[in-house]
Amino acid sequence: MGSELLTEDASENEGDSEDSESPFLIAQYLEDCFPYYLSLGMSYDEYWYGDPSLVRAYRKAEDIRTHRRNWEMWMNGKYTYEAIACMIPSLQLLKPKEPIEYMKEPYPLTKKEYEDMMKKEEKKQQDEIKAKLKAFAVAQNARRKETEEQGNG
Repeated sequence: MGSELLTEDASENEGDSEDSESPFLIAQYLEDCFPYYLSLGMSYDEYWYGDPSLVRAYRKAEDIRTHRRNWEMWMNGKYTYEAIACMIPSLQLLKPKEPIEYMKEPYPLTKKEYEDMMKKEEKKQQDEIKAKLKAFAVAQNARRKETEEQGNG
């Protein structure tokens, strides 16, 4: 009777991801994730018999490595861009009217980094608008003062 339930459950739950209580789905999920954690350097014993917090630590370490690698590639691109930009005028290959500026930061990798980048960009645009409005107000005040002086003089 017990073996009948196991085979029935296994055949009924194949591909059914809604039943998270099923030990077959959990076991399948753990087996599916195992190669990923092996690729991160986690050993067989650590994954299957070790402290579960190790999984989080390995994932966090991978995130840190990924961000560091992203930054290193960005710096490499920046150095390469500057080296090529220095050579172009001497080679007379391209004469752009304005040099194309290399990106200021590496690409965002997470949703939070993307949102932070967008907030920075929005604040930068707001600051530019404020500066333009302030310059406009100063110019208008100077014109008004000039016309008042001409009217009084």
